[in-house]
Amino acid sequence: MKTKKLLLLFGMLISFIFSCISCENSNTKDPIDDEKTETPVVQKPLSFDMSSLKGLALATTSAHRSIARYSETNEALLKITEDGEIQKFLSIPENMSLASIDYITKSPNENSKEIYIVFNGESYWYEEIEKTDENGWTYIESIQHRLGNLICVFEDGNYIDLLQSGESLDEIKFDEQGNMYYLVKDYHSGSSQDMIYKFDPKTKNTTRLVAAISNTSYSEFYVSKKGDWLFVKGERWDNGNYSYYLNAIPVSSPDNAATIWYSGNNGYTDIKWIYNENSRDVYYIVDYKLCRIPYKNGTYNIENVETVAERKNYNFDGYQIAESLLEWVYGTTYKITGRAEGYDIEQEKTRYFYFIDSLTNEINYQEIVNYMFAKLRNYLQTTGEYIESEEYTDGRYWQPINFRDQYEIRFDAFANIDGFEKLATETKENGIPLSDENLFKVIIEKGLLQLLGKAINSERYSEKNIYNTYNNNFFADILYVKNTNQKIDPELFYKDESGFTHNVGVSWSNETSYSYDYVMGFLSTDSYSGRYWKEDYLLETGTVDAEKVLSKFAELVEQEKIDFSLESFKDDATYSTLYTDKKNEDAIIFLSESTDSLDKLYTVLINSCTDFFQKTCFIPDTNKSAIETNAIDWYYLNDLILSDKALYAIESSANKIVQLTDNDGKAVLEYVNFDYDNPVKFTSTLVHENKFYIKNSILSSAGLETGKHNILCFNPETAAIEEMLWDMPNNSDYEIVSYTINGGNLYCCFVKGTEVIIGEIDLQTRNYNKFATSEAELKQIMIVR
Repeated sequence: MKTKKLLLLFGMLISFIFSCISCENSNTKDPIDDEKTETPVVQKPLSFDMSSLKGLALATTSAHRSIARYSETNEALLKITEDGEIQKFLSIPENMSLASIDYITKSPNENSKEIYIVFNGESYWYEEIEKTDENGWTYIESIQHRLGNLICVFEDGNYIDLLQSGESLDEIKFDEQGNMYYLVKDYHSGSSQDMIYKFDPKTKNTTRLVAAISNTSYSEFYVSKKGDWLFVKGERWDNGNYSYYLNAIPVSSPDNAATIWYSGNNGYTDIKWIYNENSRDVYYIVDYKLCRIPYKNGTYNIENVETVAERKNYNFDGYQIAESLLEWVYGTTYKITGRAEGYDIEQEKTRYFYFIDSLTNEINYQEIVNYMFAKLRNYLQTTGEYIESEEYTDGRYWQPINFRDQYEIRFDAFANIDGFEKLATETKENGIPLSDENLFKVIIEKGLLQLLGKAINSERYSEKNIYNTYNNNFFADILYVKNTNQKIDPELFYKDESGFTHNVGVSWSNETSYSYDYVMGFLSTDSYSGRYWKEDYLLETGTVDAEKVLSKFAELVEQEKIDFSLESFKDDATYSTLYTDKKNEDAIIFLSESTDSLDKLYTVLINSCTDFFQKTCFIPDTNKSAIETNAIDWYYLNDLILSDKALYAIESSANKIVQLTDNDGKAVLEYVNFDYDNPVKFTSTLVHENKFYIKNSILSSAGLETGKHNILCFNPETAAIEEMLWDMPNNSDYEIVSYTINGGNLYCCFVKGTEVIIGEIDLQTRNYNKFATSEAELKQIMIVR
């Protein structure tokens, strides 16, 4: 008896040794030969009931223990029949420990009937075989068998174990021919290698598509529908040095891979990417930039990468911008004042000259000229002469000189004075100098008032130790004998060198302020400081260069050209004085007409610079702001989606759909606005035939999620939304656990209390049909037939 037991143990040991050798040999890969031999079809231990199969559901509950054998995680794979019944699909032998099921999938190709089941780890079962040794003794040998975590189940119920020992599945993709591509983590020989394979279910052959390189991992991959290109996002590391990349690999020639994006020297940056099946271009987002690398000459060249759009970092320094545009000027804010005092020669008395009509607010140019000649009296040795007449007691009388009748005002002298030449060149018509009223009218209309004020207060007329001499007197420069080029006689002016000066200051007043001007009371200076455009933004006339200001604004918001509008300030309590319905250059000129407006502009730039540009600068011929700061959050852009030729993304923070490009590939960068009366808060999105099917959370009146859902169909072409559950009774009372589209129908798993329903909804009519009921909550539904 002992001998039999020893023989039995010896036999089991030999069997185990040969089993290990066989296992080791089967796991050894040829680094050169990428074509695997045909994987044998396994007929047991699992068995599948393929009769009357319409779909599969993955359940997570203990409610169906009477139907199928469950793993410790209480997951079950159930069959949905043509009649909508829930039945057992998978049978498991008693001597098998089956790993839990992660998910099920199949090719989108309608002719492909294969079902792929992904387990959460390897499974084992034991087979007891009665054997007889050479001495005729019998013994029972227990052989352990292994099942990998990916199997392919065929239409006849047979299946293939696709993974070798040491491999674990990471991701699955399909091409339109029905070929399956899968990424595995391979832990052979004490090192980690990521491998990508192509499995042909028709030939049951597997082809390796990437090199077997240690310390290499692939976090994502995609296969083109035609199955001609494989795209992989990968990472390599060696002695602490990391590199990251996105490669395009031709499936028919894996050795000719093309680099789409690369980041070395530990410069890790996350990348989101998508392949455009129509244009064959690749889009990707990296470093807050949307790029496109076109498909040219049968491949991809990183040199051809194009920037479609990028996040604008509008970190405006409002103070710096305000200071660069506007300057603070003290005491040189020249304007026409309300009135000034002077001696009226005709009336022979001192009176006020009113330069602005209080009713019409128009300038009285004749009063300005009269005042100029009245003030001339302050600078002359004499203002009249004695006339001999016997009619008077002393035989003579004093006759004031009416200089207005003898002289005219012209600015010809400024043609030779540096910095003030425009006063001469701009006050001519057809080369002939204007004079008197016409002269001052042109000064105002051409914006030369500031220049005139600076001239009057320049050193030419106020230099120390020089008083009312002819060469430093404003009136001596501007007065000419009428209809001649002869200037006023210099002998008429004081030449007092004794230090005595005449009172040349003239007081003027209006309702709010007083000032003293050197020469003219009609031209006043503010008693406070004001804001004016920097000299860089002025024309030669001294007026604002509105075109240059607009160009600066466009530069600041990083646009080639903008439309500028101040209409947003119409009802602004603080900055309403900035409002005008004028646009572009006219709006800039409007700002320049008022010191108060420029002061307000300076303040708003400092306090809310970004807000100002966002409200005033627009893409030309649109109402779209030229600033994109608050449009989308690039950091949270995920799940790139192509609908037709337009590119979309999901912004996870706002839980919204963002349109990145239009069908022509031009940047849009806007939230998708839904034509829907109720709030939209979607939790997942499925795209089918260029339409978005959105699982939407139903909100309470307070804006809180109720735990109930509906399905909305959004059409990007029309911006319209359809409620897919309109035909379902009590459609706002259910939680939607999962949903899928197959064969023109939308299938949803609805849960309400203990009731679990599979609903079938026609995509065209949106008519609802209660397809099946289940006691289990179905976390995944897959229609097979």
